[in-house]
Amino acid sequence: MTLFRPNPAVWEEAPAIEAIRRGAVLWEPGAEDVCLLVVKPDHQIVLTSDQINERQAFPGEDVRSLVRRGTNEAVSDIAASGADLYGVQIDVRAPDHFTLEDFEAIGLGVGDVLRPYGGQLLQASNMSRGEFGISTTAVGVVPRDTAMRRSTARPGDILIISGAIGGWDAALAVLNSGTADELNTDEWDVIRSAFLDYRPEISTGIQLRRTGAVTSCIDTNDSLPKACADLGSSSGVGLTINTSSIPLAGATLVAARHLNAPPEAYALNGIAGDDRLLFTVAPSELEATLRTLSTNGVRAFQIGIVTDSVGDIQFRGGVEPVAWAGKRPTSIYGPKFSSSRPLELSGFTPAGRSLGIRPATSAASTNDFEQVVS
Repeated sequence: MTLFRPNPAVWEEAPAIEAIRRGAVLWEPGAEDVCLLVVKPDHQIVLTSDQINERQAFPGEDVRSLVRRGTNEAVSDIAASGADLYGVQIDVRAPDHFTLEDFEAIGLGVGDVLRPYGGQLLQASNMSRGEFGISTTAVGVVPRDTAMRRSTARPGDILIISGAIGGWDAALAVLNSGTADELNTDEWDVIRSAFLDYRPEISTGIQLRRTGAVTSCIDTNDSLPKACADLGSSSGVGLTINTSSIPLAGATLVAARHLNAPPEAYALNGIAGDDRLLFTVAPSELEATLRTLSTNGVRAFQIGIVTDSVGDIQFRGGVEPVAWAGKRPTSIYGPKFSSSRPLELSGFTPAGRSLGIRPATSAASTNDFEQVVS
């Protein structure tokens, strides 16, 4: 007597892992369930994890794109610490009907994120069957006691952001609005790039850590207001932000031209943050820090100050965030999502099967994002 019927699954674990590795290009040799890191006595390991699954795919998104987005989220936390990216360990869940091409697409998505920084895929041997999803553990290495943290801001520090924000949320609003086909070619390129081509700021984080001037740092991938709240809470301080000083991504201007919302709304009332770094320095270090970043091609902006009013986060001089900024609803892709134009980037050829289910028209599905940006 047998307890289970034979699994008719197409894929087997060993060839699936090899397919992922082909896509990732660089990987750690071997076939273990753990990875072993050699760290010098004067260094520390930085670990973080995140996950994404097919329910978070936008309608028609391919496997490579979804995996790239999920890996970006984990690696962005490494950037905020100022660590060098060592690599990522992934835990893959895939349905029985996945093919080796789909697994290679997973590797391509991981490789898209790792390749610019020389990171490698660590032992990719954790595989299971079920609804498609990937959990990513990112590993960084940093000289001992130099990692930047979110819990060390001091009253009187200057609050700085590493670049323009609001692009991803503005792009999402346009794509959900049903107006994407009305955009001219240049506008469409701006929206498409803002939605798909954000990248963790590993190099910027390393530059900031090396200055020795940064007193705290956090990434903004859950929105600027949430990053401010988290930094203030972790450090036991308050923040005063000058809204008019916040740099706005080009996609916010495109959205403002086609939708009924000011461009600032997408930077303050959204659910993401383009993976920028939000950090603090003492006033005496401001000029030198901005000059160092500028020399390395990064234009950062002073947007506020740190106060001793614990937990008091104030946005002054313009649009204020709504209470639910940064709190991502269950469903963010509405029934009008996208357009007849292909939502892809030339540098990242689609790979793997299409994912994402176009939601049915309902009050709930159409209002989720409208509430955030109104």
